[in-house]
Amino acid sequence: MMAAPHFMSALMSGMVILMIPAFLICVGITVFAYRRRKRWADTEAQDESAPSFDDATDAAHEPWR
Repeated sequence: MMAAPHFMSALMSGMVILMIPAFLICVGITVFAYRRRKRWADTEAQDESAPSFDDATDAAHEPWR
């Protein structure tokens, strides 16, 4: 039995509708992590043994040059 074209378009629309919340959740987690990265680096900078990301990328701390 062959599916009617309107059934296939409805199925595709349903799939797109179900993908939207998953996409928004992934984008939200990414934005949240991006905004919190500086706070995480500041917390690690207080520890003397672990340099922050900004210190590690500073030109003075490049052992490969």
